[in-house]
Amino acid sequence: MSARVVAFVNFKGGVGKTSNVVNLAAAIAAFHGKRVLVVDLDAQCSSSLWLMRKAEWREHTEDPARTTVQVFLDGIQGTDRFDPAEAIVRGVPRGESGFSMLENLDLLPASLDLLQVEERLSPKSKEPYFRFLSNSLKPLRDEYDYIFLDCPPSFHSVTKNALFFARDIVIPYIPDFLSLSGFQMFAGLIHDFGEQVAAYKVGRLKSGVAAVVVNRYQKTGNVYDEGIGQLQMLLAHLKAEGRVREEAVVLDPPIRNCVRVAESPDRHLPVVLHAPMSIGSEDYFALSGAMIEHLSNL
Repeated sequence: MSARVVAFVNFKGGVGKTSNVVNLAAAIAAFHGKRVLVVDLDAQCSSSLWLMRKAEWREHTEDPARTTVQVFLDGIQGTDRFDPAEAIVRGVPRGESGFSMLENLDLLPASLDLLQVEERLSPKSKEPYFRFLSNSLKPLRDEYDYIFLDCPPSFHSVTKNALFFARDIVIPYIPDFLSLSGFQMFAGLIHDFGEQVAAYKVGRLKSGVAAVVVNRYQKTGNVYDEGIGQLQMLLAHLKAEGRVREEAVVLDPPIRNCVRVAESPDRHLPVVLHAPMSIGSEDYFALSGAMIEHLSNL
């Protein structure tokens, strides 16, 4: 059975996208025994630096062929240098002595050179620019149960590559008024792009927004609960318009605001390893099960 490819996207930064990717991937690998690959597509390299120590990351990414950069350079230049066997870091994170802490979790890291790649990807290229990622990583689907794509906070060419490759799209979300208005526009952009590339997906299941993950939830009065209620009403409206998939849901539970989750990147550990008894670990354990069940029913 081939991997479920899931893109985590939002054109806003600071909404918990990388936290969702890293911590859900780790929880699914640790608690459910699934093989998971995290693909870092963000030039900020946040998921790479979360799961790798800086020295390890610097050494690994000295050669762009060992990063997601090469996936796009091959498409732009017509080369074939990307080698998953060399690029993928197996069993992340690793302890001080190099031993794997989660054998089921792998990482395809990013480098800062992704900034230059974005400028060179062009809708006018001979090969459809949005197929480069799919062309390179499609063979990996037989090796994993899940492939999680950590996208940049934009709606440019790299993100569109992820949307084309993914079967399911997850939107990390913070429940406030500004996020609500942005969510409607973003869902529309995703839908419209899907329609534009539909001809290239002959024989493939149609992709689309499958779920929303609520982050930094706080039980402070009714503000957050009201925000989630408004989000659910908007989701129902978008379903009626055909702008998101009929099965799209706000996944439960929301991820509560947790200092242990905030500490985890500095420790280069997912929260389930950094603070296994924390509310953050508890939430991600529950959310990982909810996500597996939801995706299996789509």
